[in-house]
Amino acid sequence: MGSSTTSEACPGRVDRLSRRQWMLLLVLACVQFCHVCDFIIMVPLGPALEKSLHIHTRQFGLLVSSYGFAACVTALLMSRWVDRFDRKRSLLMLFASFIAGTFLCAA
Repeated sequence: MGSSTTSEACPGRVDRLSRRQWMLLLVLACVQFCHVCDFIIMVPLGPALEKSLHIHTRQFGLLVSSYGFAACVTALLMSRWVDRFDRKRSLLMLFASFIAGTFLCAA
């Protein structure tokens, strides 16, 4: 048996996350939180939108799921473009666009 540095080889050892890994987890959690918040904006508006747009519950479900469809298509289309630029600047630009789009929807 060779020596191994994994936590399986040392059952009492606890691996700690570095500061950089914690920051990455925080950023990913914030991105997920913003995505969920934008999705949740539609749910309470269900009855009002069904009446004003004269749509059924099934059609409203498609309207709500359009966020997921749009995210999928956008991720596929933007993946090549985002890799050409700095990830930090790309994330900040995409968040600024996300915030602007949310405010425009509110207006």
